[in-house]
Amino acid sequence: MKVQSVSFLNSRNNNIDKTEKSRLTIPFFTTNNNNNVADVFIKNSTPVQTVKNTSKMISFMGYSVHIVDGGNHAANMNHFAQSIGEGKWDLYNKEVETNYRDPGIKQLENLEWKLKELNFEQTLSYDKYHDAVYIAMPILANVPLQNLEAQMNAVMGTHTHLTPQNIRSKKDEVIAFLKRIYDEPDKYRQYINYMDPMGQGLEKTYGIIYQINKLAQRRNTKVFIPAGHPEYASIKWMSEQRNQKPELYNYIATGFDKDNAVHNMQREIKDNGWYDFNLLSLSEADIVNVKDADGKDYIYSAYDSCVKDGARGVYNFSPVRDENGKLLGYGYHDTKHVDYPYEEFPANDEIQGIAKFVGRPLKEVLADSETTQAFKDDVWNNRSRERYADKLFKVSDIFPQHERDYNKMDLKGDYIDSSLQLYFRTNKDGLVIFPNCDCEGSGRPSVLSMWGSCFSIFNAIKDDIKIREKFNERGYFDKETLYRKHPKEIDSLLFESEELIKDKRYDEAEHVLQYAAELEKVAGLHGYKPLEALGDFYTMKKDYHQAENCYNSALNELSRKIINKLKIEGVQYTLKDCADYIRFVEMLNPQELEYRYNKANYDKMNFIQKMFVEEPQKPEDLKNTNKYIQFKKVSKLYTGCSRLYEKLAENCELRNEDFPAFACNWAANMMQTMNETSDELLNRRADKNTYLGDFLNVD
Repeated sequence: MKVQSVSFLNSRNNNIDKTEKSRLTIPFFTTNNNNNVADVFIKNSTPVQTVKNTSKMISFMGYSVHIVDGGNHAANMNHFAQSIGEGKWDLYNKEVETNYRDPGIKQLENLEWKLKELNFEQTLSYDKYHDAVYIAMPILANVPLQNLEAQMNAVMGTHTHLTPQNIRSKKDEVIAFLKRIYDEPDKYRQYINYMDPMGQGLEKTYGIIYQINKLAQRRNTKVFIPAGHPEYASIKWMSEQRNQKPELYNYIATGFDKDNAVHNMQREIKDNGWYDFNLLSLSEADIVNVKDADGKDYIYSAYDSCVKDGARGVYNFSPVRDENGKLLGYGYHDTKHVDYPYEEFPANDEIQGIAKFVGRPLKEVLADSETTQAFKDDVWNNRSRERYADKLFKVSDIFPQHERDYNKMDLKGDYIDSSLQLYFRTNKDGLVIFPNCDCEGSGRPSVLSMWGSCFSIFNAIKDDIKIREKFNERGYFDKETLYRKHPKEIDSLLFESEELIKDKRYDEAEHVLQYAAELEKVAGLHGYKPLEALGDFYTMKKDYHQAENCYNSALNELSRKIINKLKIEGVQYTLKDCADYIRFVEMLNPQELEYRYNKANYDKMNFIQKMFVEEPQKPEDLKNTNKYIQFKKVSKLYTGCSRLYEKLAENCELRNEDFPAFACNWAANMMQTMNETSDELLNRRADKNTYLGDFLNVD
């Protein structure tokens, strides 16, 4: 999950009238062959009128997973869920109507009704769920932030500035706006239409968030929603406008950014403030970001402050063949196991020109010199190329160098098919690959790029189930047991992780630390040490984004813990109260000075004089009072806030984010002072608000 610690990106007005910038994009299935996912599936999409509200179940680990989705996307999510759950998920499908213009978009009015049904069903039959219920909702309700800002300010009469970094701190304002257009959609139809050119029904967003929150607040129920891909549409549009699609796809496949083309586009997008925000991220669900196969942020990952989690969501989609070369289907994980049978996949026709080559040895499909010359002659004379349909040709044998340079063919591939449109390469095993679909960057044969935070939510659910089962293994069947065993268990886990790191067993160490963090979360005691240790672990692994998320979460938990401890005998004190009282007790206060003076005089008196004077009474030792003891505990804890801000500053420096680093160092110093500003920072963090820009007069 990415939670930016501070926001200082320059922002200029986005042209919200551009169709390409304001449309809702769902890039979960991409061929990159001049088609996006919606292009691939649009011919196979089920019309809204024919969608049935069916529900089927597939066995999985005894945990119930409800998938709220629609169209071909729902079918693909089911196949993927089964592939990672090894066929053991208890999957229940809740079909949602799709948009008639773009089947990748789900209609929000229908979604609201489906969530109401799910809330009702959960109420009636919850007792049959013995452990946990998971709700996977791979649906987006995207609006460019600048568009959202403009319509919100127009309707509410405000002057709020929205950025990816401050969106969580502005959550109440945005929710109030969404409620207003939900209550009176006809009155605000003009503003709704500006945000919703595809007619998704964005005016229903408030009702959906309300239903999601009802589900998320239920015992042992967790809702997972994708964070989305805020820069995907902008990068796609810019690469097309600038003729830099070859640079983009080559960067995704190889990691090589020729002339910094991709990074320059990303920088320009951030400078312009172009960010497509998923409005459903404002709910209390787990908002999951997309990670690559190595657990790092993908090129299209979200980075707004509403993101809470992250998991792998990038997969090559490999053809699986039998010993005779017949295509049996496709696999998410390798070229041997069928996860999606050929007869069930809806886009076979669209990818057949790619699939007939990908995964086969080059020698089986590469044309020899004689065939190549005949092909060139037929192309030159505009004759039929049909007889070459099963052959690939070396690009260097077909095109002269100047033409290859002009059309950037070297970035596209080394081999080309008879249509002169599809470019191929070979991997280290000598197998043909289609580089435009190598979203993993692994070289594994792929006919489609299966990526997106929708895939990530199922991996996040799988990880959560692993942790829950770990709880059961260790005997945490109820809260009472958890509270009793909790402190020693945390210390034991932290020690165990340190030993694993020493032995360079990093995967095991990460799992132990994640389990410890989840244990703290379930206990509800606002423990922060496992999160801080996990942040240190990711820093060591140079996964600075994950480290930042952990430090931010640790700071939030520690802030809540401190505020809880500042409440003594029904009175809520501040950090300033705490510091002042400690100083008062530990210095020679007036009562102590008066006692010492009177006691000294009393001791000088003779026996007769003492008979007529009452001996001075030592004032109460304030160091033994509950108030002082509690405040001393707070004084030890709040230094942890300063330390965590310092770690966030170091994290920003490692990513060359100079001004955010400055802001975090400023916050670290402020936390040392225990004054009014410290209290404001503490309360803001306790509310999961990470924004610092307004403290430094930067919006």
